[in-house]
Amino acid sequence: MDNRTSIHDLPNELIDHVVSFIDLPNDLLHFALTSQRIHDIIIPDHIDSRIIEFPTRDAPLDIWSAIVAKPVLARHVRIFKRMERAGTNRYPPSLLSVSIPPRLPHVESVESRDVSSLSDEHLVIMTAISVMAALISFEDENAGAPISHILFQLSTACPNIMEIKLCQPILR
Repeated sequence: MDNRTSIHDLPNELIDHVVSFIDLPNDLLHFALTSQRIHDIIIPDHIDSRIIEFPTRDAPLDIWSAIVAKPVLARHVRIFKRMERAGTNRYPPSLLSVSIPPRLPHVESVESRDVSSLSDEHLVIMTAISVMAALISFEDENAGAPISHILFQLSTACPNIMEIKLCQPILR
């Protein structure tokens, strides 16, 4: 008697969790081709949200706030880049499709040593980092919060982080 269970017999939440371990876009696409159900789970959420990249001049707080507002997409982000130089904007189209409150009145998920010293903008950044738990690379050429806070948040919220590049603007 064969008691094997097909992946198609699993609930969507479990399939989503399995898919979250697949890093390469080509592997995601190949897996999406196995069935319509798996396709609907992988595309667009997993495919589009593995990399978030944007220049610092492009409404930085809007992107950070959108990440906080959409933790389902944020938990799939592997690479986050905010660059000074103009480059490609890469983030899920659905990320900025929700109305985002300009301020977060109460932030519970931030695990920082002295949260009281952070501005609302810095709290949004810290919260966004905390919901991107699958990050393996984080690069910010214009760190919007104190570097020590960013490093602490990355070390506590992102267990798979392997690469961190941070710069802060020089005040004149």
